[in-house]
Amino acid sequence: MASQSKRARGRPRADDADAKIARILSEAAKLFAMQGFNKTSFASVATAVGMTLPGLTHYFPSKIGLLLAVLEDRDAEMFSQNPDRDPHKIFETLAQLMARDLTVGAQMTQLFRMLSAEAQSDTHPAHAWFKLRNEKILSSLSTDLSSLQRQGIIRSDVDCQDEAISILAMMEGLQLWWTRMPDTCRAKSIFDVFLEQTKQRLLVP
Repeated sequence: MASQSKRARGRPRADDADAKIARILSEAAKLFAMQGFNKTSFASVATAVGMTLPGLTHYFPSKIGLLLAVLEDRDAEMFSQNPDRDPHKIFETLAQLMARDLTVGAQMTQLFRMLSAEAQSDTHPAHAWFKLRNEKILSSLSTDLSSLQRQGIIRSDVDCQDEAISILAMMEGLQLWWTRMPDTCRAKSIFDVFLEQTKQRLLVP
């Protein structure tokens, strides 16, 4: 029947829904980056998107759910741009990630630094998410360094997990300083020098 082939009245098409969700995530990310999670109201997100609050809850029933969706969306975008992780290019990859985070990903970098600071409290809704994410990233970088060590590229006396922590701490620390002092913190050049010094220190002569 013709009526069966038509989309049900009032039900959004899949592409319309996807576009709406993308807009919600984008506007929510901006507000979370500027104000943090605690100071951003669910109603303010609805207003920014041009929706009613009931309309917003149709897509995201809670502010916590929206926050986690924003974080997952940011990570999905980040990792999709680096699908082929080659341990032999780990230092180049880290430099590229830093450069991207300080340019095209600047807003999301600010968002992550803001929320990461807030989420230090174990009562924050994103606390567990950040903890798990940090563990995954540390494990990934440690694994890459260990792979190079097994191949005789990195010195055998190097503690790969300690070095991974050092690299990640420098990267995130510089990003935090950059979000606070973008005109004076030369985060990219400082990180490039740090990576080169680390590379020379770790590699077998």
